[in-house]
Amino acid sequence: MTAYKIISRLSVDDDRDAVYLRGGHHSSTKGRGGKASCYKGRLYKDGRVAIVKEIYHPAYTSNRVGRRATQEVKNKWIGMKLVVFNFQEDPGPQTYVKIEVWIDPNCTDKNGSLVIKNQWIKVAETVDRGDWRCSEMKEASNYTSVDVNSKTPNKRQPDEIITLPGGTADGNLGAFRTDGVAIQLKCFSVREIEPPEADGPGVGDNEKKEEEED
Repeated sequence: MTAYKIISRLSVDDDRDAVYLRGGHHSSTKGRGGKASCYKGRLYKDGRVAIVKEIYHPAYTSNRVGRRATQEVKNKWIGMKLVVFNFQEDPGPQTYVKIEVWIDPNCTDKNGSLVIKNQWIKVAETVDRGDWRCSEMKEASNYTSVDVNSKTPNKRQPDEIITLPGGTADGNLGAFRTDGVAIQLKCFSVREIEPPEADGPGVGDNEKKEEEED
């Protein structure tokens, strides 16, 4: 998923925006939170980038943090790309998920207009092997599993790997969320990709596991 954005206003609180995949509609309405399982790439107002997993809404893991993507996010066009794909490691058959965040950082001309550079930099990546849990979940939830590896198809575990698209017919949602910012978007797109081979470069070899609470 790819989007170009420019932020015109920041508030004083925990300002950030996020792109996310593999969930359905995010709602706190009773019985609907299970559709919202997803992986999110977050960009904060100070240029920090992080990846977070949402087991259901609103049950989050800690952030897995990446590098600082940019020094300034306000009044500047920035491209952001979230890549999520399944893979298996020999001999299998366990399925894991690779998540990457890429930034195209300098896309503003002298008039403040968007000029797409396609100079993408990988700023965060991690692999979900099931060791990334939501500490707020003391036991499995009653939502349907979203993991092809699951031995509890009618329960969703605190360390669930999200290998399936939300677990519902309408659950393969690509979305862009903002908190505390005024933003303009262009060139928003969601595409299916051909993932790299499991034994090839880029699958789990440089994963970032430094975590922080959010």
